Amino acid sequence: MERGDEWWALAEKENGAAQGRMQERAGQRYWDALPNLAGLAKAKVVKRLAEIETRTNCSFGQKWIDLGNNVKMKLVLIPAGKFMMGSPKDEKGHQKEEAPQHEVIISKPFYMGIYTVTQEQYEQVMGKNPSKFKGRQTPLKRFRGTMPWRSARRCPKKLGKTVCLPTEAQWEYACRAGTKTRFAFGDDDGGLSDYAWYNKNSDSKPHATGQKRPNGWGLYDMHGNVWQWCSDWYGDNYYANSPRMNPKGQTTGCWGVVSYVAAVGVATLCIAAPPTVSGLSRTTVATSSVSG
Repeated sequence: MERGDEWWALAEKENGAAQGRMQERAGQRYWDALPNLAGLAKAKVVKRLAEIETRTNCSFGQKWIDLGNNVKMKLVLIPAGKFMMGSPKDEKGHQKEEAPQHEVIISKPFYMGIYTVTQEQYEQVMGKNPSKFKGRQTPLKRFRGTMPWRSARRCPKKLGKTVCLPTEAQWEYACRAGTKTRFAFGDDDGGLSDYAWYNKNSDSKPHATGQKRPNGWGLYDMHGNVWQWCSDWYGDNYYANSPRMNPKGQTTGCWGVVSYVAAVGVATLCIAAPPTVSGLSRTTVATSSVSG
């Protein structure tokens, strides 16, 4: 927050484009600090961010990737931070793949798609739509199986930017959105239908993105709808040996990691630390690679 105040003070001494650039830098620092603030400090930063957005005509913390033909991908900035990855053994719905719970540091902010990749976006990039359940704004889901992991990795690579699938650590960190509970909205699965498509409300099929409530960082469908691929190779004992800083998973393996949050899943499999066992995931982008 202090760094934001410093850039804001510098911006007030400038005019024109120089002032705008400094205000945007101030906004970046305020955005990074926001998850760790509360009370009056948080209220001040929220007000200041709104003022920066008005002055600079930008939606701070959000970016767009233009895929062509009026098809775009909306991303939100995920702040750097740390969290406890996995789940404790006494948590309802705990699976062995979620242990041992361990602290992870995400050292740099990154942009993440606010929705899972839609069929419209995939078809625009890859030139085809292999989904069984058709719908322009519905995530890709193949009949009797998953979107192949290597195919899921090829789609973001074709965009020509630093675009990739999220690591499992990035995915869970973003799903939790600063919370420590079973779900991003609390421990009780009674409110799950407000946030997720799962076995009790989905009719066993995927639905258009963005119809349920987002988590605290503005990400939709993190607790349900389709399975979401991560970039990691799966490893039985990786949690026990995972590095604390920016873990990326094993370098080799037999299959990739997918976060099991799906339209056919029961409530205990829609938690913030789902077992790693369909569909194409959302994309992540390095903060230095997207402008505008």
